[in-house]
Formats: sequence, structure tokens, C-alpha cells
Amino acid sequence: MFSTCAPMLALAKAFFPPTMSSFEATISETTKPAPKLLTKFRKGKSVIPANGAKNTGDDIFCSDKKLAIFILLNIVACLKRNYIISNQTITNKRYKSLMNEGSLKIKAIIVSAGDGTRVGGTIPKQYQKIGGTPILALTIRRFAELNIVDEIIVVISKIHQEYFDTKIMPLLTKEVTITYGGNTRQDSVYEGLKCTQYNDLVLIHDGARPFVSKELIKNIIYKTKESGAASPGIKAKDTLWRVEKNVVLKVENRRNVFMAQTPQGFFNKDIIYNYKSIENYANDDVELAINNGLKVEIIEGEEKNIKITTMADINQSNKMLKNQLFVKTGIGYDIHAFEKGTELILCGLKIPFSKSLKGHSDADVAMHAITDAIYGAIAEGDIGTWFPPDNPKWKNAKSKIFLDHASKLVTEKGYMISNIDCTIICEEPKIQPHAQKMIQYLSEVLLIDEERISVKATTNEKLGYIGRKEGIAAQAIATVLKND
Repeated sequence: MFSTCAPMLALAKAFFPPTMSSFEATISETTKPAPKLLTKFRKGKSVIPANGAKNTGDDIFCSDKKLAIFILLNIVACLKRNYIISNQTITNKRYKSLMNEGSLKIKAIIVSAGDGTRVGGTIPKQYQKIGGTPILALTIRRFAELNIVDEIIVVISKIHQEYFDTKIMPLLTKEVTITYGGNTRQDSVYEGLKCTQYNDLVLIHDGARPFVSKELIKNIIYKTKESGAASPGIKAKDTLWRVEKNVVLKVENRRNVFMAQTPQGFFNKDIIYNYKSIENYANDDVELAINNGLKVEIIEGEEKNIKITTMADINQSNKMLKNQLFVKTGIGYDIHAFEKGTELILCGLKIPFSKSLKGHSDADVAMHAITDAIYGAIAEGDIGTWFPPDNPKWKNAKSKIFLDHASKLVTEKGYMISNIDCTIICEEPKIQPHAQKMIQYLSEVLLIDEERISVKATTNEKLGYIGRKEGIAAQAIATVLKND
């Protein structure tokens, strides 16, 4: 099937005038943008613009055969690919020959505005952890790792803002847009769609599906570009019963039955108006789309792309991840001499003392050891690599700057800190009275639970540099994890 809009029909006629050496084209003032195929030839006016143009009656005589050939090739391409060209979306066929791929934006809408109480626990399920990382953070990370996704829009409940700020924001590696959801999932999707533009390709994904692969996301994007709408699905394997009041009424034919998954891909302009005028509830976005005449292509989904619904799902996912964890360990060591002073800093805590520690920065020997251990675990050098001691910029700098940087790199590389163990080696001052406050501070900086951090102390049995009370040393071990 092939139909032509007024622009192409007029251009086709213009290409076959009585005299083949040239052709005539009508110049019009436009009240709507010209087709993108023609915008490169615009000089204030459009050549045969789309609907909305008004004829000025001015004619020009053009002998530029290159332009004519360019237009003809696009017409032939449309015929060859069986595209439907129209000013309105009649079917899902994408008229690629008129679409500037460079201008296409891909937006992911991650819907996570539900109350999340069905799973149980003290906090909503999307903020509970799998493998030590909140479910929603894992989901966002899947899309953030793809450069082809231009924007990530996360739809959350307004009453969950604090959860998002404290549990998700610190783990983000890519800027996201936050919007509040509505009373139903459809309302929440609509709020997300309102953050996108008319021509955007949108991927609507459940916030509680953290195991979607990058390959599946890319496949949905490709199929949506090709067909206009696409969704992953898993073919039903088990026998399906239709049940009423706990009695089997009928065995359904599973041959053409698929279990729906996300992300589901659409073009904004094809679906946003469906959400504005919802009369009946739809189970998901595909149902709403097909109820409004949109054809949705199905591609093969993934068994692991499950939606976390119950506590059993969380427990099973944690067991699964144990078999997929990539574990790395780093070791850090530092030593600083004493100098005159009235206090020293260890693990960010100021401790009154008769001496201070000598150093280019604040000389927090314990935090330096921890920072180097983290850098080592992710193979990113040491403090000196990132903050050279001969750079005056870091003179008297707080060591928290270094630890913040190391922690950020861990997140950017897709790891999470599993635990930190630091031993401070000195004859004085006494460390044990301050150890818990040190742990609390490190927990706040690294955004991990206190039970994952150990700070302890030992003496050097009065031997050597440390035994002579000339300074303090520290050593640390950091373990990081990644789901590979």
C-alpha cells in the first residue's frame, strides 16, 4: 500500500514537465514546518510545504537536476520500502526517508510510583535491596549504561521523595528527570510522557524489573524504529487454565499466548493522546495501544527479566546474584609523622591531642588508606594519581574530597562497596573511644551501612617509627562487588 502526501505528489509531477531539461516548482509561504527532507533547501520559504501552506502565486524556474534526482530517489525509496507517507499516522510504518535520524531522541520512562507494600518489609519494594543495591537503582543503571538513551525519566510517588533522595540519588551515574506519578499506573505513565517531546521514541519500563539486559533494550529500540511499536514477551510454556471460584472451567490454548514484559517501545505522538482520554482501565501500555488501533510487534523477551513482586522474588534474586557476582579487593596503606599541634584528624573525626599529623592535605592517614584501598579495588591508581601532592590546589584539602571521588568512581564503573576494614596503627592517642563515630562518618560519606565498615586499632609494641611515637600508620582493605 502506498499513498502520497501533497508535497511528494507535486514534486513528482514537477519532475516530469514537457521540457526535461528543467522543471517548475511553486514557492509557498508556510504556516507549518517544511518536511525535513526539504529543509536543507529552504531560504526563508518552503518548496511545496506540508498542509498549512498558502500559495503566493510566485513561480520559479529551476534547472538544478541534482535537486530533482534527490527528490526522485526519495520517492523511489518510499515505493521500494512500502512506506505509507501521510500527514497523519495511519499505521505504524515509519516513513524513514522523511525522518532525520539525528534528530530522533530516545527517552526511557521508568515507572516506579506504586506504594510497593505488597512485597512486605518496612520500605517500598523499589527501594529494597538486591545484592546490596536498591531495586530501582539497579533498574536505572541498566538504561544509564546505554549512550543511545538520551534521557531517563523516573516516575515516583511524591511521598517517596525522601527514599529516592537518600537511597537512589547517591548511586546515580547519569542525570535523570524526576516527576511524580498519579493514582494509577496509567496516570503515572502519562506524567512521564508529558516530560517527553512529540517525536520522541519512548521506552516505558517497570521500575521493579532490574534485570533487563542492555541487549533487550537495544532490540526494542530497533524494532520500534522499524515497526512503530514493540514489546518483549515470553511464550507461555505451562498449561493455562481459566478458573472461576477455584474451579477449572477451561484449558486455554497456549500456542499464541505470551507473557508481557517491558520495556515497551512507542513513539510519543502515537500514544500520548490515548492517555488523555482513557475511559477503560488497561493492564499495560500495549493493551491501551492496541485498543486505540496501534499495531504492536512482539520480540523475544528474557527469562531473567522478571518483575519483583513478592519477598520470595527478592530472596530468589539475591541467591541468583551470588552466582553472578564479580568480587574485587584493594589494599591501602599510609603513614604520617607527627608535628606540633593541638589536634589530629582520623576518618574525618577531629581528635584533641598534643600533636598533629604532618601532610600536604589534612593528613587524615586512616581515610587515605581507605581511599587507596578503594582505588586499588577498581584498578584506578591511588590518591597521588588523582590529586598530586605537588599541586598547591590540594594544600590542606579535606581528605573527604578524595574519598568522595573514589566512591563516585566505584559507582560509575558499576560496582558497589561491600565492606571496608581499616586498622590504625599507633601508640597514642587511644582510638577505641572514637571508633564508632569514625564508622558513622564513613557510612555517611560512602553511603553504605555501618555494619559494612570496621575501624579498629593496634599498637606497634613500641617497635620502630610507630613504637617511638613519631607518627601514625593505617592499612585498609576494600571489597567491591559487581553483577557481571
